[in-house]
Amino acid sequence: MQLVPEAEAAQWMAGVGIGVHPRFPSNLAFVEAPDCQTSWLPTGRVCDLPGFLQTAVGLAQEHGSVWLYRKGGGSWYEDEDAPIGNQIIDRVLAALGVPRDFYGALAFEFVEWRDLYLVISTFIVWGWSIGEDLYIIPATGSCMLMTSHHGELFGLFPTEDALAKFEAEMTRLEFPGRR
Repeated sequence: MQLVPEAEAAQWMAGVGIGVHPRFPSNLAFVEAPDCQTSWLPTGRVCDLPGFLQTAVGLAQEHGSVWLYRKGGGSWYEDEDAPIGNQIIDRVLAALGVPRDFYGALAFEFVEWRDLYLVISTFIVWGWSIGEDLYIIPATGSCMLMTSHHGELFGLFPTEDALAKFEAEMTRLEFPGRR
């Protein structure tokens, strides 16, 4: 895992067309298509979550590296009096060696898939507020996925064509979107 400082992460995202959503300033979007998105709601059966995440992230990842970025940026950690979900997230981040004072993105190479899925699944299960929404951004900049504190996974795309292709593949693999 590589730590990408906040300024460097913002510069890279801008270079692939990602910026602040024009109507929702705490959200990221593809600047040229800010509303080109869909969402998926996992079945609610815990045993389905690993396959769902593996499918969505695997399609987005395209056998390349992936960056994780906390919604709104800022610190990856909460204080010691935070709710249990935040404490569990903090413990996972500490175990992976993320410094408490780090601000920016976490970059995972394809071979680091175990750690990548550990962080993503921890955020989707234990992230109960907007501050724990997590962007999953392939290094290709082909799309963004975002775990939501509502239990959804959002997919954001630079074009309608990219959205349609991703959604069709997810549907083929038995995970239809909720557009």
